[in-house]
Amino acid sequence: MKLHVLASGSSGNSVLVESEKTLLLVDCGLSGAEAGRRITAAGCVPEEIGAIVVSHEHTDHVQGVGIMARRFGSPVYLTPGTLQGCNGQLKEGVRTEMIEAGRSFEIGEIVVRPFSISHDAADPVGFTFSCGGVKAGLATDVGFSTALVRQHLSGCNL
Repeated sequence: MKLHVLASGSSGNSVLVESEKTLLLVDCGLSGAEAGRRITAAGCVPEEIGAIVVSHEHTDHVQGVGIMARRFGSPVYLTPGTLQGCNGQLKEGVRTEMIEAGRSFEIGEIVVRPFSISHDAADPVGFTFSCGGVKAGLATDVGFSTALVRQHLSGCNL
């Protein structure tokens, strides 16, 4: 499994999680065109994005989610609180799948486990991704490291 950081900062956040058979986009705070360029530069094919997973509703994490989801037909996985906090940024034509902190789900061959983090958003989550014996963790905008965050990120290879 590989993680490709496409952007990290107040002007945009986005990470690709790549396994042998599955490609996930975590957040997309970039324009659709810029995200596509960076995905290609990472050696991946944008059309192969199996899903988009959203950590929280702030613009630097969701600006390009809707356009990417519509362009590639990718479902968007997010918590109900995050969806509500998006205030219409995910317009018609976007298929959403509701997730919940503490409840794992699978996308392709990757097991995704969202967990609660401390941040000033409606229902922010971090994630661990597991595939083929490798565990990767991703927690952005963490106000402070709680015992829960440390628990979920323990044992990560990435």
